[in-house]
Amino acid sequence: MTPDHESSASPTSASARDFSESAAIVELQRANHSLRTLLHLSMLCGIILSAVLFAILYKQVSVQQKQSADLMTFINDYNNTWVPQAESIRTNLITYSQTHPAITPVLHRYFGTNLAATPRAPLP
Repeated sequence: MTPDHESSASPTSASARDFSESAAIVELQRANHSLRTLLHLSMLCGIILSAVLFAILYKQVSVQQKQSADLMTFINDYNNTWVPQAESIRTNLITYSQTHPAITPVLHRYFGTNLAATPRAPLP
């Protein structure tokens, strides 16, 4: 081949190579941009999911605290009102069973075998 043929073939293949390299760079930049966008969206979804989970758990804790307060009110009312009445009934039945032995089986059935009155301290 003559040097003219080599010089004329070389610029054409070089420009084609430059074009394909620049096209590949552009394609890589687009892919990089797409991956970056996907990463940002994934992180945003994670943040939103965390916020929603936090809100749900906060609501559950609030409801649980309210229910616990209501339950403590009920327990304190029970301990202050019904327990003394039940202990009074038990004490009176024990006294009554000493003079009337026929009531002893009923007393054992509903109050157990331990007939000694045990005072209970109210819950704080």
